[in-house]
Amino acid sequence: MGNYGITHRLNVLFGLPYIKTKASAGNMAGQKGLQDLSLMLKWVAYQKHIARGDLKTFLIAGYTTPLSNYNEDFLPLSIGLHSKNATMRLMADYQRNHWFATASYTYIARSNVTIDRSTYYTTEMHYSNEVKCRMHRNGI
Repeated sequence: MGNYGITHRLNVLFGLPYIKTKASAGNMAGQKGLQDLSLMLKWVAYQKHIARGDLKTFLIAGYTTPLSNYNEDFLPLSIGLHSKNATMRLMADYQRNHWFATASYTYIARSNVTIDRSTYYTTEMHYSNEVKCRMHRNGI
């Protein structure tokens, strides 16, 4: 993970994790390798001194993409899900002395993933090798 400050209010964040998994028992082999490249921009959208504390809001936008051809259909031993992701996050942070509160809202759009089998089961049987990913939202 790295960080480069372009200006006082704008940073570029990047990550390129090397992951290694192994089974603690049994005969399954783990995986190892580069996972997904992530690039993000973090912008301080607003900052103000309020009630003897500091309020800051951040807007974070990012993109991740797989860098190696790892097997995504080997959970929990796979090193990733092999999907491309676009992320938008809004964060608000208030700090006063040693006390702080942070709230965030995140939206993640994921690409579909093609697996090496013709069917898979979630809560029902799917007769396809394409796993459809849904949009994810979460807050606070």
